[in-house]
Amino acid sequence: SIIKGVTMVKVAKFITVGMVVTIFGYGLYILLVQSGFHYQFALALDYIFGVFIGYILNRYWTFASSKKNRLSFIKYVMIYIGIYFSNVVLLSIVVEMTTFGPIFGQFISLGVVTLLSYLVQNNWVFKES
Repeated sequence: SIIKGVTMVKVAKFITVGMVVTIFGYGLYILLVQSGFHYQFALALDYIFGVFIGYILNRYWTFASSKKNRLSFIKYVMIYIGIYFSNVVLLSIVVEMTTFGPIFGQFISLGVVTLLSYLVQNNWVFKES
């Protein structure tokens, strides 16, 4: 089942970590866009920041992974590369095909990529045996 191992506590922790990382990352994204950086470049920097902070918080708090699995960081980076490209495509579609600009477009895109991220982290990256 795709939702195996999902608990309300785990979901609440994931949302909390996501909110913290997203608020700081989205703040960085807005600052960069308003400073004249292209929105795709700003998104890349937002993701680089988020990957490191998010991994630490999710591994040790959200999913409380006690496994000595050194591959979890590699898996985490791999899924975030996929999530990043999904976000790039979705953001580009929203920006290019609607009247929403890159700031509100990213706000819309976050909902989709956040759900995808949680499911993959819970069922692959930090899955307990």
